[in-house]
Amino acid sequence: MRSAARRRSHFWQFRDSVRARMRILIWQLLRKYKYPPEGYEDAIALVLKQAEELADVWTSSH
Repeated sequence: MRSAARRRSHFWQFRDSVRARMRILIWQLLRKYKYPPEGYEDAIALVLKQAEELADVWTSSH
């Protein structure tokens, strides 16, 4: 059961629908906190990259 949960949590990185939803959520947060619109794409890319790296660490450490 534990390995299935790890695999499931790791695969979000590869699902386009999950990545698209995360992009929308990040965009909404940037807008809410008045982040400059010209920096949205770079900020979204950075947050997604950080999330992927964190997911790799979390899934490999268990």
